[in-house]
Formats: sequence, structure tokens, C-alpha cells
Amino acid sequence: MKIILLILFVMMIAVITLPMISCNKSDSQAAGNSSIEIPTKVTNDGTDILFPPGSPQLQWIETDSVKFQTLHLNITAPAHIAASVVPSEFGSSNLYLFESQDVTQLYADFVKSASAADRTSRQLERMKDLHAHMAVAEKDVVDAQHENAEAQADLAEKESRLRAAGIDPKALHETPAGSVWVLADIPENKLSSVHAHASAQLICNSFPNETFQGFVVALGDVVDPSTRTVKARIVLPNTTRVLKPGMFGNIIINETTQRALAVPRNAVVTVQGKSYIFKQVGAESFRRMAIQIGSETQDFYLVSTGLHPGDKIATGGIVLLKGLSFGY
Repeated sequence: MKIILLILFVMMIAVITLPMISCNKSDSQAAGNSSIEIPTKVTNDGTDILFPPGSPQLQWIETDSVKFQTLHLNITAPAHIAASVVPSEFGSSNLYLFESQDVTQLYADFVKSASAADRTSRQLERMKDLHAHMAVAEKDVVDAQHENAEAQADLAEKESRLRAAGIDPKALHETPAGSVWVLADIPENKLSSVHAHASAQLICNSFPNETFQGFVVALGDVVDPSTRTVKARIVLPNTTRVLKPGMFGNIIINETTQRALAVPRNAVVTVQGKSYIFKQVGAESFRRMAIQIGSETQDFYLVSTGLHPGDKIATGGIVLLKGLSFGY
């Protein structure tokens, strides 16, 4: 009898606890289902990034508003000494020493071409005068014109090659003895910030603890197609002749303080030569935007296109956004 009562008691306990176990299991499954994270949505080939509401990744991202900044700008560019002007020891004219034998030969060829062009020009005028007085035939004038045209074309070709190398022969002749020409490679997107007569300092690799003061005199006439740079010419005094053609260093060009639209450097990512920022377009969404940057300071990039005052951009968590946008 006691055994039968014990069995009945165990069965009653089972009947009571089974629904409770089933209920707890259902609650556990529901809790598990609610913990499944909604993935971040990246669309338009990485351009648009949408985080799910409450995503912990949003805590990593900091934002700030784009605004005008008053900045003092310096441009630093690689440079080299291209030419030196020294007085001749055997005549009244100056000597021009260049950084390479190729440029030296090109300049010598230019001088010869200039002399030939001047000679043929005077010969042409003489032939015209003689023809006017019936002293020579018209054919002699035509021959003189042809010879002068060839000489002028040869001179133009030599001058073009010199100017492409950063050497303006006329300006070189006007440079006083005891000076050097420094050529700095300025990126084309910074050309608008470089002006003639701006002060500049050369820090030469040969004299790392010295600074040589000079000023910008001109910008080159062509853009290098491979580096997308333009040569800026800086003239420095070199009365002690410590600076030699062929020396390398860096030029720091001083710009005036200006007020411009700027973004922090850490907000910009560069991929395959293009610059991007991540603009906030919603509470949980960002859009990758290409921008055109100009001059820069230690902390900021000046933005010429792509943004407007008041736009909110990501300034923290950039590595996360870059990885989502570009897939790495």
C-alpha cells in the first residue's frame, strides 16, 4: 500500500513540474532569438552604410560639424638646387652652373640657337633693304626668310625644353651672381596657394641643422604628367657658395593666414589616390563622399569641393567605416 501511494505522489509531482519546465524552455528560446544581431547594411557599392538601431558599433563613431577655420598654412615640398649663378673669373658676364651635364648641354645649345636666330634676323632685314633698293633678287629675300624661320623654330624648341626642365633662360640672365635656383615640386591641387614673392625656407639634406631663406619668384609652365606637380622656382642668396647644384632637400613655403572650409586630417581616408570622408545622413547611417582637398596644416585639410558648412562627418571610428565601405 505504501508503495502504491509513493508511486502516485511521484506522478503528481511530474504532472505539476512538466508545464513549468516547458514554459522555462520556451522563455529561454525566446531570449536566445532576441539576442540575434541584425547585420550592418552596406549598399551602393560601399557608398551607403546603415547600422541597426542600438548597434554597439555606433559607440565607436564620433562626429563633428564641418565649419570654416582660420588657419596659417605652410606648404612643404621636395626640392633640389637646379642652378647656381657665379661671376666669371675671365670676363664680365656670369657663369651658370647646372645640376646635370644634360641641362648644361641644353643651355649651351640654346645659346647657340639664340645667336643663330639673331644673326638670321639681321640678315633677313639686310636682304629686305637690299631688295628694296633693287640690289638683290627676290629669291635672296625668300632664302633669308626660310633660314630665319628655321633658326627661330630651333630656338623655340631649345627654349621649350629648358622651360620644361624648370629653367627660364631670360630670368636666369636677370638673376644676380651669388644666387642659386631651387626647384620645388608643388602638387597641382596646391598651386592656388602658392604666390610669387612668398617667403620660403630651404632645409638642405647636406646641412640639416641650417635653414636658408629665400622667396618664390615664379611657377613652372607645365604640369608633370607622371607626378602631377608643377615646379616652383625659389631664389636663395649663396654668397658663401655652400649650396651646390644637385643638392636635395625640402622647401617650406609660407602662406598667409586664411579662413577656409576645413576638416580634421583623421576624418579623411585615401584610397587609390582619391580622398573620402563619411558624412552622417541619419541617426544610424553614413555616406561615403569623395572630396577635393587643397592645402593642409598639421591638423586640418582644406576642402575645395564636396562639403558644405554644417555637414556632419565622422571624425572617429574611421577604420570601422573604411573597412565596411571598401571591404577591408
